[in-house]
Amino acid sequence: KENTALLESLIYLTARKSVNATLFQNDDYLNEQAQTFARIMDETGMDFFGSQSFPWSEISKFFTSSMQGAFGKTKTAQEALDSFVTEANRALSYY
Repeated sequence: KENTALLESLIYLTARKSVNATLFQNDDYLNEQAQTFARIMDETGMDFFGSQSFPWSEISKFFTSSMQGAFGKTKTAQEALDSFVTEANRALSYY
């Protein structure tokens, strides 16, 4: 329940259909939007498991860390972005 409440407070849809189906039960408008999004993704979306030529799994951990720093207020937004750019560029230099 706490995770659902957090997702709803962020107006966030997940990649998990089972979770999205339980979101916004008390908000007709947002529930309709979530269901429409889910339907469109079912009809036209494609799974993404990462590129063979782009190190997404490595880059994403730097992005996540930077966002945690910014939202956790241990870094300013600029510091978080600068940190991400530095680490991502270092990872990309190997490709």
